Amino acid sequence: MNIVLTRESNVPLRAQLALQIEVAIVTGQLPPGKKLPSVRELARRLKLHHNTIAAAYSDLTERGLVEARRGSGLYVSRRSQPAPPDQARELDELIASFLELARARGYKGGAIRAAVESWLAQQPPDHVLIVEPAPDVRAILEHEIAAALPCRVEAVGMDALDDPHALDGALVVTSFYHSAAVHDRLGPRHPVVTISLNPGNVEMDRLRQLPVGAMLGIVSVSPILLTTVATVIASIRGDDVLVRPVPLSDEESWRKLARTADAMVCDSMSGERVAPHTRHRLRVIRLIPESTLDQLRAYFPASEQPVE
Repeated sequence: MNIVLTRESNVPLRAQLALQIEVAIVTGQLPPGKKLPSVRELARRLKLHHNTIAAAYSDLTERGLVEARRGSGLYVSRRSQPAPPDQARELDELIASFLELARARGYKGGAIRAAVESWLAQQPPDHVLIVEPAPDVRAILEHEIAAALPCRVEAVGMDALDDPHALDGALVVTSFYHSAAVHDRLGPRHPVVTISLNPGNVEMDRLRQLPVGAMLGIVSVSPILLTTVATVIASIRGDDVLVRPVPLSDEESWRKLARTADAMVCDSMSGERVAPHTRHRLRVIRLIPESTLDQLRAYFPASEQPVE
């Protein structure tokens, strides 16, 4: 686990540490079931007080990102995003494992066959339903998925799942943060695709190369993303880079920033508006990596699902 902390930053070390671990978890760099270093070990490695490490771990535990196992330590929660498709086992192995488990639990061949046939009889999805409580994040996810898939894409809050017709023909998609809640709400009969989020490693590596004293502008429709990116950059560069986060709604401010900043970072929605006004190459941070979009494309072959 590669952690970089900046003691000269205005962002508390506890927050820097917790956020970097969180980003590593939700982007799949720390997979479900991965054991985290002990408080003592991480304190020694990072030269921090034990209380700082313990407080960061406590924050992550309260949010359900990590879980404690008695006598064993802290682990990344198993209620996390699935492994990427290229790491999945072969279909025959999956079916064999399923049959073995079903028989071990006492199910007879006829019952297993009927259940499988019932699942196979369900119609394939004809659109994507993104479930995301935060309206700003919801808008970005809808923008990125709609641009990549040849089908209708709709984004809703959690309450929309109370409508029994909302799920008709839908492939339900949500992020790691809300996967457990959506699964619990829908039950096992309606599959949910948990999407991985983009770690943004390439963009962050480029920002590490900015000269001391450079001004970095951040523009986003999402206050959450503005805060997160600013905090990550502060933990990487401390105060040697001047960071100016501006919401996309404040057009006068970001237009001025685009003319004066040494570098600009935007989400995918904001990037389309800001790009024509900046004198430098724009760095766009996308929430969804291409590998996850490929996973979703498999549900909607282009030849069968025209754009609506």
